[in-house]
Amino acid sequence: MRSHVDLAEPERLICPDAYSLVQRGLDAAVIGRIPPPGQTLVMTVRSARALRATGKAPPAAAHEHRSSIMNVGRRVDYAVRALCYLAAQPHARLVPRAEIQTRQGIPPHFLSKILRNLVSAGFLESVPGARGGFRLGRRPSDISVRAIYESVEGPLALIECVDHREGFCCFATVCTQIDIWSGAQHLLAAYLEKITIGDIADRHGLVPRLRDRSPAVGM
Repeated sequence: MRSHVDLAEPERLICPDAYSLVQRGLDAAVIGRIPPPGQTLVMTVRSARALRATGKAPPAAAHEHRSSIMNVGRRVDYAVRALCYLAAQPHARLVPRAEIQTRQGIPPHFLSKILRNLVSAGFLESVPGARGGFRLGRRPSDISVRAIYESVEGPLALIECVDHREGFCCFATVCTQIDIWSGAQHLLAAYLEKITIGDIADRHGLVPRLRDRSPAVGM
């Protein structure tokens, strides 16, 4: 069991059980509002603090009740951007981090961690030093979009009950819709597995291409 703040939504707190909340410093005032073990509570940090202080949650915002249908966050987006650019460069060329940042519009605080993750996953090679940089660690055709997603977010899952069944939902064994989501997840995984970085390589980068398409000032 664990709790964390979603990097894509810094104010979104996801806590599988009461003990996780306590570990985050949210005291026992919230315990009575926690679902049974194995179920997940999603609330904002603001709501959790209000529960701790008063025992009452503020009115729930719409996004606090969203389902667990997969959301492609910024980390996946930025990882794909970085690999798209590097896939179109000559393999012998080492591309500086600053160039990837500038050409693909990736914030530096995200890019450093993303590049480390991609190196750890074997998608990139990193060469240190003043003349160092990054290049692909595999052929572009061997890096699928699914593999990139899963290197950043973990196994692709549209909804938790598909993989965890009754460990996530007590109705899983009698649910009439679980096979629908399982089939959709299979189709999505197969589709993303077929698309590789080689298919969407971008030699110039998003920022220069957008600039070139923009009308000149004063025209």
